[in-house]
Amino acid sequence: MLGESRLYDLFDRYSNLLGDLSAQSGLNALSRDPDHARQFLTRFADRLLFARDDYGSELLDFLGALHLPADVQQKLYYQNAERLLSADPA
Repeated sequence: MLGESRLYDLFDRYSNLLGDLSAQSGLNALSRDPDHARQFLTRFADRLLFARDDYGSELLDFLGALHLPADVQQKLYYQNAERLLSADPA
């Protein structure tokens, strides 16, 4: 996939690039291929943030169905946000 390769290239090239999973478009892209989504989320677990744009639980339900390793879940759900919020702005 062309879009997939660009996304991987960006994440590989820019070590400070972060992504949030809040947009419906993100869920749509991930849910097209759950096996690939699991690989992507695991590979870039240190750089992705769980977020919500609405009150629905579709993203949370989808991520739960992937049976991600506990360390990946912790990074996505809160550790990455904690790290980002505690980062020195200087």
